[in-house]
Amino acid sequence: MGKNAIVRAVLGVLCFLVAAVGIKGEANGKYLMYMPFKADEKWYCVQGNNSSYTHTGTLKYAYDFNQGSGPNGSTNPAYGRSIVSPVRGVVVDSRTGAPDFSDNEGATPTNNNGWGNTLLIRDDVTGMFVRFAHMRNGSVNLAVGDIVKLGQKIGEIGQSGWSSGPHLHLHMQEGAAGGSQSVQFSFVEGPITEGSWAYSELGLMSFVLDDFSGMSLSHGVKSYIGYMSKGWNIYPTSQPNTSTGDGSYYVKKTVSNPKPWYKWVFTMKSTAFYAVYVKYNCTSKKDTAAQYDFYSYDDPDIETTIYIDQSNCPEHYWQYLVTTLFRADKTYYIKLMPTTKLSYIAADGLQFVKLWPPW
Repeated sequence: MGKNAIVRAVLGVLCFLVAAVGIKGEANGKYLMYMPFKADEKWYCVQGNNSSYTHTGTLKYAYDFNQGSGPNGSTNPAYGRSIVSPVRGVVVDSRTGAPDFSDNEGATPTNNNGWGNTLLIRDDVTGMFVRFAHMRNGSVNLAVGDIVKLGQKIGEIGQSGWSSGPHLHLHMQEGAAGGSQSVQFSFVEGPITEGSWAYSELGLMSFVLDDFSGMSLSHGVKSYIGYMSKGWNIYPTSQPNTSTGDGSYYVKKTVSNPKPWYKWVFTMKSTAFYAVYVKYNCTSKKDTAAQYDFYSYDDPDIETTIYIDQSNCPEHYWQYLVTTLFRADKTYYIKLMPTTKLSYIAADGLQFVKLWPPW
């Protein structure tokens, strides 16, 4: 057995032991998905999960988005705005022909059982199904079997089907049938709840790894795990665009905890160039030179250290980390550590933007 193989075997055992003693923490089992709008567009969540209005039962994990209060009909600021796909996948249901601004009370055959003009797309990696409903009549030009790319325009905001005003209904479901149970998921953009505004962070040809086991739909890894040293704390937040998923983690470098660390460990599906970005929650007293070590025992040419000022926190940001060639079936590590005494570091998401070859 070669030296690298021995190292990999030892690391595998250590990873198992770390998880077994509880240092890994509580894994985020939710799926992650981008908001289905162009990057930097700001949208309002008019109805969230478990709403007393219509998001109950099989639809309890659904979201409705519009542009806030405004006139109804074609003068509504949301009407006609573009909807883009938050996944790569295939269309498995496409229903069109439902009128806008009429037949909006209840589910009828002419309004496609309440969905209005609607698409159901199956994600090509996870196999999960994403439903888009109430789209503008004439804006849906995709048929069953069509391939959809991440960020591709798939329709426009309308008021078709069972709808009291122009908006987009969005949910994930576990099967292709119309009445399938909706599935809980988190947004890449952070916690989005009823009454909140959020900016879309959708990146073309990209995917996201959240802290611990969270991965966005249409991701490009074969496996992923995150784990940490002792002493970390969860930093939950209710503010969108400040963290990935439901929250992030933070730790302070002290005399009693001099070398805390967090590791993202992932194996790639295919060989490709990626630009990698990081997100971290912003608080006071952040390390101005947080250390990110990027390396691989399978790919020894990969070894570099990057320092990032975690006190620099622009709104709905992703901070550039590195650009490199990742090789198929190779395992890579990104290790985060503080360098400044009594300062804080935060660990959250990684975003991978594919530069070549295209999907």
